[in-house]
Amino acid sequence: DSTLILPKRIRLNVLYKTGRIFNNVEMVDEILKQDTTLTYVFLLKGNILQAKEKFRESVKYYDKVLELNPNYSFAYSARSWSKYRQGKVAEAISDADRALEKVTPYLAAVNVKAVLLDALNKHEESLQLYNLAINYFPMQSFLYNNRALTYLEIHNKEKAIEDCNRAIEISPDYSTPYITRGNIYVGLNEKSKALNDFDKAIEINPTDRFAVYSKANALLDWGEMNKAIKLYEELIDKGYNKKEHFVGLAQIYHSLEKYDIAIANSNNAISIDTTYIDGYIQRARSKSSMDDIESAISDLDYVLTIDNTNMAALFEKARVYSSHNKPDKSTAVYLRIMDIDSTMNALYGNIGWNYYLSGDYTECIKWSEKAIEIDKEALYAMYNIALCYLCLDDFEKSKEQYLKCYNLNKEIEEDIHDGAIQDLKDLIEKGSYVGNAKYILKKIFKVDNM
Repeated sequence: DSTLILPKRIRLNVLYKTGRIFNNVEMVDEILKQDTTLTYVFLLKGNILQAKEKFRESVKYYDKVLELNPNYSFAYSARSWSKYRQGKVAEAISDADRALEKVTPYLAAVNVKAVLLDALNKHEESLQLYNLAINYFPMQSFLYNNRALTYLEIHNKEKAIEDCNRAIEISPDYSTPYITRGNIYVGLNEKSKALNDFDKAIEINPTDRFAVYSKANALLDWGEMNKAIKLYEELIDKGYNKKEHFVGLAQIYHSLEKYDIAIANSNNAISIDTTYIDGYIQRARSKSSMDDIESAISDLDYVLTIDNTNMAALFEKARVYSSHNKPDKSTAVYLRIMDIDSTMNALYGNIGWNYYLSGDYTECIKWSEKAIEIDKEALYAMYNIALCYLCLDDFEKSKEQYLKCYNLNKEIEEDIHDGAIQDLKDLIEKGSYVGNAKYILKKIFKVDNM
């Protein structure tokens, strides 16, 4: 009897559990047309959209689930993740808290909230949550992988590797901890170990685009551009994640300043999926680098017609305006982002930089300090402040701030920001504060080539 819903729901559940639902999505829509009160089916559609990274669309289905069942913890947790992936951290953490109100400790919600706390730079609180979850669920390998990422945020690589090892011990066929550990090894300059981990992750799951992206980035860092290009090309030939890998190629060629080839690869991605947001954003970035501002903004505006709260597109639009000496337009876009989510330190730091470009150094300091309030290690904002004191002719304060930034750079084992050095060189080129800028470059950054 084709009108019976229960057998269809059972079949859907089997398809979902076996990973075959993505080839049978029309069945979900068909059932929802027959009955608009089926909480599980709405949840299933939300999960499918989330897996396809259509986060904004998935939220609509989670909303419907919670309308039908306001106490459904998993729906709050799932909606929290979709909101987080849209960059709506404040809304996401509210949903995670609501999930935890219903069930404690609720594994999915604990994990999401811990990720959100990391996004808010509350790493100690994040660790406490992971510790709680692992105490209740000691054989959940993903918890160890995610806690490893938090340990990295507080620069504890030894603990991070221990957690990756434990995750792999529990689930040897789980690709993600190999990727996490591989990236740690990249930072430790242990090339062979890093490559072994990336290759193992790709062997386990050749469709894991983050494994490929991590390996390609490592190869770029080591100056092996041709190997990185070949990696993407081979996977494209095999038919794995073609549109994502075309964008990966575009990013490599963009970094090599071969913008026309980058655009061609972005076009290839878009030809596969005309609504593929990452393809348009990368194409806009390359067009902007070729000074084709109008066309770049057009690409980004198209993305925003698909999703008017897409953070990546909004940030890129603001960056395009800023890099082409339109700081007021850039700031207007950042303020639009702030209306969506005001928790991101980069938002405040970038607005500060726009004020620097406009010559308002006091305002730049004010906004940069707001970024540091959110993230105590927001070095780019600290360097902004140091540069502004120099331009305000307060050399002693500037020198003190640059030294503080430089020491923090060393302490957390981050590369010295090239931008901070270039900003000082730009002042010298303009003939502004030449003696003081040269002093800071030579005495603090140990740079002789000016």
